[in-house]
Amino acid sequence: MSSDNGFNDYRKNQDILYNFSKKYSKLIELDLYKRSASRLVNFVKKYMLFNPLNISPEDIAEIPGIYRFRCYMYGGNEIDLINEMFNTRTHLLNEETDYEMREILNESLMIERDKQFKNAIKNNYIHGMPIMLDLRYSKSYINNYGIAEILFDDQHYYLEKSVTNRMINQSDKVNLSSIRGERFGQMINHSKALAITYAKNK
Repeated sequence: MSSDNGFNDYRKNQDILYNFSKKYSKLIELDLYKRSASRLVNFVKKYMLFNPLNISPEDIAEIPGIYRFRCYMYGGNEIDLINEMFNTRTHLLNEETDYEMREILNESLMIERDKQFKNAIKNNYIHGMPIMLDLRYSKSYINNYGIAEILFDDQHYYLEKSVTNRMINQSDKVNLSSIRGERFGQMINHSKALAITYAKNK
């Protein structure tokens, strides 16, 4: 009797497993290499090639690939309050201190602002809005206080400090009029030539 019950339980489990596998087989890869590839593809889709909400596909097509910068921006009452407090303190600081002290205190304020920014996102579960920026105009996104500020639908949104730094670095990298950008352009052209050669010889 116990043997029959054990068999029935086993068959039930197998049926559940089969139905589950049949339903989710396209989402689950048991093979180690395929599973790793699937995770990589999902990561790229989620963090690198997500669909931005601030620009249409037609406008995206007008931006050359090397100038497309995807990131997340944040807004809301608490974020606005943090930036308003930071801007006020920075303005007062710039009026009352000498240059060297101002640079030191400004950096300290930026660190404190970024910490509050991250805490607001974490504690209030503020979700970022996926956007795309054109790196050719990266300087126009930086306000007088060194903060990346985006105006969208008549509302102000902001980038995290680390993302702002990444945007500035990437902008400098693809600036073809600079030495670094010139090297980057040469690398791109070399890669294209290799790809064409490989395609012809295949």
